[in-house]
Amino acid sequence: MIVRQFPASSRPQDTASALATRLSLATRLHESLEPCAVLEQFFAELRTTLAIASLEWRDGAGGEAMTLGLAENCLLVHSLEDEFGELGELTVSRGYGFSEAEQLRLELAIDVLRPALRNALMYRAAMQGTRVNPRSGLGNRLALEEALFLQLDALRRHDQALSLVVLDCEDLALVESDAALAQAAERLAQYTRGSDQLFQESAGRFLVLMPHTPAAGAVRAAERLGLQLQARTAHAEAEPGDTPATLLARVLNARQRNGAARNAA
Repeated sequence: MIVRQFPASSRPQDTASALATRLSLATRLHESLEPCAVLEQFFAELRTTLAIASLEWRDGAGGEAMTLGLAENCLLVHSLEDEFGELGELTVSRGYGFSEAEQLRLELAIDVLRPALRNALMYRAAMQGTRVNPRSGLGNRLALEEALFLQLDALRRHDQALSLVVLDCEDLALVESDAALAQAAERLAQYTRGSDQLFQESAGRFLVLMPHTPAAGAVRAAERLGLQLQARTAHAEAEPGDTPATLLARVLNARQRNGAARNAA
């Protein structure tokens, strides 16, 4: 393994051609605010200019990783850091060694990558923040609608079952304690599958989006979750032609009907 970084003083002076190349790369890297797309564009550039076989990025803080290509035995590892802090670690590889000139060219390319990757990561963090309920840590209404759109699209393409469960925790709605909400969210996660997606619509209302789950499975899940959270529940299975709005309306209407039936009894 080769781990090498060069101080700025040892780098060659930029020529007009080199500056134009770096400006072109910067423009392409800043075209997207998705970290994956930025790294894919950077990988494509290095495959052309340095014939690298693979690129791996690891975010040391969050444990996120992305690998492009197939790793070879000659590696260069770089710690990505800017004035705002760590950006993770970047590893590139190919089947033969890198000359000093090529290592310097890689350093210059990484200088261009840093601000583009930082912008993408900051934008993603901001967008995720707008989709999370800060009191429970679960997805909010916006996140639910986006997840419904994606899952309904998958249903249309792959003809797979999809169900939505709603839970109304009336006692929790009255308390509105952050600690109680967090505890309910943890309990909800404990009694659902890893593939299920969890959301909080209001203080006492939670929704569980269940891929690959027909109505029968949703009934069992609703009963189990209702007991664990002491909640009143309802469910709905997605139907052909459903939109996020129609599926959500159907499960909420089912919840209202169940409540009215209990009150009448």
